[in-house]
Amino acid sequence: MAGLQRYRHIGRVYDILSLERILYSKPRRHLHELIGPLPATSILDVGCGTGLNFAGLCDLVGPGGHVIGIDASRSMLAAARRRIRQAGWTNVTVICADAAHLGPALETAGVDLDDIDALIATFVISTLTDPASFWNSVDQLCARHPRLIALADLGTVTSGGRVWRLLARTLAALGGSQPTHQPWQDLSDRCSDAVIETHLGGHVRLALGHCR
Repeated sequence: MAGLQRYRHIGRVYDILSLERILYSKPRRHLHELIGPLPATSILDVGCGTGLNFAGLCDLVGPGGHVIGIDASRSMLAAARRRIRQAGWTNVTVICADAAHLGPALETAGVDLDDIDALIATFVISTLTDPASFWNSVDQLCARHPRLIALADLGTVTSGGRVWRLLARTLAALGGSQPTHQPWQDLSDRCSDAVIETHLGGHVRLALGHCR
């Protein structure tokens, strides 16, 4: 997977390089707010990276719930495990696997697919070489029963000055994102109750809905 190469060795510095605090933490938190409390449920964090979603997701599921992170980069997962240890979370599990093959990866790790209640993917789908394979995995997962799907991803800036447009394009390119993939449209095609929001002048798109 070409996109994986960008993240293979940068786990220790990703949180700084990604400009999370400056740009992306606010829309990430808002996505968690849109998901809302899901006490005692299990949420799958696809492309979890260093675990930037974990604190918010742990708040959503509470002590009786479970957060499962999946990522193909061992470097990013090493950082995620450090975050888990430092926070003292006992209900967060991480799995090293390809997001394009969710079902087999979860079953190999001993996760019951029927226990997954929701799936979140933040700033990852547009980096995939073959996003269709990811959505095929989602379709297979949701064929068992409906799941809440939530995502944040990068889009094409539609408002703002020239400097901001150039910066947004540069950030997307550096992160390996392809804004033309528009994964929120793929979600909308699958969810009759899809909600889509635009943030930062179109640079960030949030979407969620129940996939059946």
